[in-house]
Amino acid sequence: MIKRFTRVIGGILLSVMLSCQVSADTMYLPDVTPAMSKPEYWVAKDKNPDLTLVEKDEIKKVNQDIIQGKGTGVWDMSTWSQDTFNGIDRAQQLKKAAMEDADYTYNSLGARYKDGVKLDYDTAMKELYGPMIENCVDPDAQESMPVGYAICTNRTVLRSFPTDQPLPDDPSDPDFDTLYLSAVTLGEPLIARGKSADGNYYHVNTSYLSGWIPTEDIAFCTDRAEWLSAWNYDSDKALVVYDDKITTEESNYAPETSRRKLFMSTRLQIADRSAWEGRINNRYAYNNYVVWMPVRKEDGSFENKLALISEHCKVSEGFLPLTTRNLAKVIFNQLGNAYGWGGMLSSQDCSGYVRDVYRCFGLELGRNTTNQAVQPVRKYNLEGKTDQEKTQIIKSLPLGAELLFTGHAMMYLGCEGDKLYVISSVSNLMVDGVKTRVRGMVINTLDIKRANGNSWIKSLHTATIPYYLEKARDISGATATIDPMMSYVYDGKEKCPKPEVKLDGKVLQEGVHYTLSYEDNVEAGRGKVNIQGMGNYEGSICLNFQIKPDGSAASMELENETLVYNGKKQTPLVTVRIGEKKLESSDYTLEYKGDRKNVGTHTVTARLKGRYEGTAQASYKIVPKGTEITRLNKGKSSFVVKWKIQKARMSNKRITGYQVMYATNKKFTTGKETATVKKYRSLRKKVKELRSRKKYYVRVRTFMKVDGKRYYSPWSKIRSVKTR
Repeated sequence: MIKRFTRVIGGILLSVMLSCQVSADTMYLPDVTPAMSKPEYWVAKDKNPDLTLVEKDEIKKVNQDIIQGKGTGVWDMSTWSQDTFNGIDRAQQLKKAAMEDADYTYNSLGARYKDGVKLDYDTAMKELYGPMIENCVDPDAQESMPVGYAICTNRTVLRSFPTDQPLPDDPSDPDFDTLYLSAVTLGEPLIARGKSADGNYYHVNTSYLSGWIPTEDIAFCTDRAEWLSAWNYDSDKALVVYDDKITTEESNYAPETSRRKLFMSTRLQIADRSAWEGRINNRYAYNNYVVWMPVRKEDGSFENKLALISEHCKVSEGFLPLTTRNLAKVIFNQLGNAYGWGGMLSSQDCSGYVRDVYRCFGLELGRNTTNQAVQPVRKYNLEGKTDQEKTQIIKSLPLGAELLFTGHAMMYLGCEGDKLYVISSVSNLMVDGVKTRVRGMVINTLDIKRANGNSWIKSLHTATIPYYLEKARDISGATATIDPMMSYVYDGKEKCPKPEVKLDGKVLQEGVHYTLSYEDNVEAGRGKVNIQGMGNYEGSICLNFQIKPDGSAASMELENETLVYNGKKQTPLVTVRIGEKKLESSDYTLEYKGDRKNVGTHTVTARLKGRYEGTAQASYKIVPKGTEITRLNKGKSSFVVKWKIQKARMSNKRITGYQVMYATNKKFTTGKETATVKKYRSLRKKVKELRSRKKYYVRVRTFMKVDGKRYYSPWSKIRSVKTR
């Protein structure tokens, strides 16, 4: 489907033809289908989407490694212990940093416009950046000043300068402002060391970045202890928002907590039941969570207020378990949102989005792509590899793996055919050779082009699995056991025992922490199960198990189960199998019950030997010799059949008698009747009360009674006769 877009830029009408999938009024980038915009599409590709990929203690270890890692930008704020700072020195430091930021923002980010007019460097430093730089110096600064222990009370943004004046790289684009550094969610801890000259901003440190934040969006605690209690609580007592954003209910009674926007990854402390009773904010808490919400009082001080969050909202008591299904659910919550550079437009940019997704599971990633590329988690260096080599690596990654090229981060969804799919917050890319300002959260393939003409896959330099340790844990130190009550018996089929694997008291899961493979697991004897670490584990363990040889699974086939007496010993050909496997004659010996000569039932037993044990058994019959019809005489509604006498003696017994069968068709299916002659010397039988002028087909056989059971010979040849 082709759609045309028009836009006026600088008075010039541009018309752009974009090829894309269209479903109703929804558009998709090339090779993306409507079904792909649903998390279930990608979850279905995982055999075990509900298995926990990494436990809470492992997430804590990953966070510790990130905090200790070089260049990650993440630190543990609870370790801050300096209660005062030199305000004069700090003001000069902030001014110097602002001058460096001004140079970078002008030259590298292209923020050179004031009132739509492009300024040269000197003019920009004087007229555009000069007032911002001067506003970084607190006129009331003193040598010894108290550190401000603060809490963010609104979802806001860090700024590179203490101003709300836009710093665009394109004066016609109000939705891209280089001033913005990062979003800060409600409830985040802040350390304030520096105030703007106009008093409207504080310079703060978060756990991942520093910058200027509006005074109206923060509240100051009385001391460090109150500050810690406001945010450094047990994660199991946190209510974690994993939706794109939710809004608290409107209330005239409690305007401080009314209509508050809670964005993805916001955490609020769940109030203990002992802390409240009766009505909360003029209503009862039925079907709601009760939480503590930070608010800013009129004097700027911090206060925790009780608030209600409806249970239908996408929130979790404690961090979400990190499973493929949960990860996909969170990833897709922002699909279609606007691109928000540095958190502007109440949205996120590429790295901020990745960070927010993983914060819902308790992971604290670096803020920018440079931080995320160097953090000490499981990494794959894609630098210098061919597109084909990169493809093979990426296909082995799980949903949610982070892929990076300079300036952009994305999350891997999976592959479809030869296409690799990712989701990310995108500023612009090339569609059908045209640079397109996407400015949104979209799904696309890795063969799509960047504005510089290179494909995304060609540009990739790093892939990471953010929730795995950089160095995998060694599974070889685990305890692995096979249930001793399990017994395996050879039956020609594979035996695949499932061992229990424990490491440091934790039961590991197949398909998440390790894979299983088997050797020598069909034949009787010793089989092997190989436990190979995967994901956050490496190394291997080999266990042995026994497959017992057992003839109970063996079966015997006889070439002929019925033989005719000939006065000699007779044995049918024997085939012995276990399952589908045919045994060799050297695998067993045969034993017989009976003389194998006379009429009756005889048994053959195969006793397995060598690598097998047990028995298989089958029976066959020896039946008496038959006879032949010598004459058929027709009569009135009758006939007389005569046959040869059976002269051969069978041991000390003769045949017991004869059986005559007749019918009106040659297949003996219609009008079939039988007559028995119980005297050995009787050689004829008259059959009466038949239909006149009707043709009958006749056959005869002998029988012998042995141990109370009749054994019949084969039938004679069929003869026919027509009654009168």
